[in-house]
Amino acid sequence: MQVRKRLYYICKKLGIKKKSPHKLRKTYVSILLDNGVDKRLVQDVAGHAQISTSERNYHRNRKSDQRKEAILSDIPEFRNAKLMF
Repeated sequence: MQVRKRLYYICKKLGIKKKSPHKLRKTYVSILLDNGVDKRLVQDVAGHAQISTSERNYHRNRKSDQRKEAILSDIPEFRNAKLMF
């Protein structure tokens, strides 16, 4: 429950619609797979028993790389990070 509460707080602070921990996890899996990370590694990181679960929850390239970079650059902790899209 604390993760959800903290995530809602961050969304509010950023002025964006509330996101659930599940949505965050799906987005993370999508970014990893978009960038060619090995499917087995993604499966392990996501905690899925089957690779099909990771792939079923995966939404390929929902935004352009430039748009993803702009979104992440608005987050202070990522502002100076080297993004790998």
